[in-house]
Amino acid sequence: MTLGQTFAGELEHEAAATRKMLEDFPRKLRLETARKINAPRRLAVHIAEMIVWAKLAVTTAQLDYALEPYKPFEPKTNAELLEYSTKT
Repeated sequence: MTLGQTFAGELEHEAAATRKMLEDFPRKLRLETARKINAPRRLAVHIAEMIVWAKLAVTTAQLDYALEPYKPFEPKTNAELLEYSTKT
């Protein structure tokens, strides 16, 4: 098994664990910008984006936020969050 195959298997395992965590994200806790839930919302988005970053790191030669500014994903529902985390 090559290093790339080993890494791919590990990434698939982590993606499954991440999806399970995001599915368990409290559904009654709306992903709004209310002050008391802002921190959990940001954490959930950060975790969902980690999979996107892994793909970006493997498929991109360079990253320049001056040319393409970072814009955080802002889901309105848990379903949007799950869809975003699995689109890659």
